[in-house]
Amino acid sequence: MKRVLFVCNSVYQVLVASWIKYHNFANDSADIILSERMNGVYDIAARMKKTENFNDVSVLKIKYSNNGKINSVLKYVNFNSFAKKYTKKEKYDILYTASMDYFIATLFDLLKRKNKSLILNYYEDGTASYTKRLSWYYELFKKPSGLKNISHNNLFKKYTIYSNFNEFCVFAPELLEWYPEGSKVCEIDKIDINDNGFKKFINYIFDYENLEDKYEEKYIFFEESFYADTGYMEDVHLIEKLGRIVGKENLLIKIHPRNPENRFAKMGYKTNINTAIPWEIIAMNIDLTDKKIIAVASTSIINPIQVLGIDARAYSLINCLNEIPQLLNSPLSQTVINLFKAYPNNITLCSSIEEISK
Repeated sequence: MKRVLFVCNSVYQVLVASWIKYHNFANDSADIILSERMNGVYDIAARMKKTENFNDVSVLKIKYSNNGKINSVLKYVNFNSFAKKYTKKEKYDILYTASMDYFIATLFDLLKRKNKSLILNYYEDGTASYTKRLSWYYELFKKPSGLKNISHNNLFKKYTIYSNFNEFCVFAPELLEWYPEGSKVCEIDKIDINDNGFKKFINYIFDYENLEDKYEEKYIFFEESFYADTGYMEDVHLIEKLGRIVGKENLLIKIHPRNPENRFAKMGYKTNINTAIPWEIIAMNIDLTDKKIIAVASTSIINPIQVLGIDARAYSLINCLNEIPQLLNSPLSQTVINLFKAYPNNITLCSSIEEISK
């Protein structure tokens, strides 16, 4: 029996890590570390502890002080002491991470010292995993030395994460825009939405049964973080036009949890109440057959197709913008567009909003 350790920094990572454990390591022992970065982490951890999927569930504290220098020191001390706790457990065989940061570097080094056969695997963290940007870590820090050791916290470490990834696991390896040299690229099987055992587990840990939103509308539009980040407002004009075409009563706006105000509710649109449950969990539980999911450039419209294997109908309005915000002029955004284009039978890059009603 293998001993596996997962580290998660987001609710999406919790979903993917839970699926890998359930699907690939059903008869093995697994522990999981949840980062305080994610919303509702302590509730998620408490519910996880009541299940049998993971033996040990821990929360890594990262929020301390508003003083940057003090915060850095506290994190440094806490990350080291937290990682050392795991060396007191039985030897781990595999460590799964979706991040390359100081905590993972420290944890891997300590666990590898205890078990020279420890395998380090990377698992998908959404669209960012597909972009060439991630190759920067692999290419620049494959053989860290000198100042690179210091700047990437490798000083005094015997084993560095950058040259030790064994597998690079994603849902669509054929869509990677780069190749992680030295690692085996492997495909994560799509999450089986008809597997009642997994669905029951994931619904429970995210408290899906208490979701207030019904998602009965035919059209679901995903607000993005443009407004929160820059004050950009053209999505409002797009929604007003869409509402006139498909009928306001048939449209639900899924608001972005980071935006400071619910602009669309003030305009009389239906919006979701619960922002803590991941969209992927919702998509697993509702019937998307007759629905149309819409966004400017949000990966939310990709995941039901790419991660869950649902034959969904999705639409991107990026080509309907009069002015593309700076946030969309980036390598990551281009990766998103490339992913849209990879699913022509499911995702339409609209040249006009009228295409959605056809």
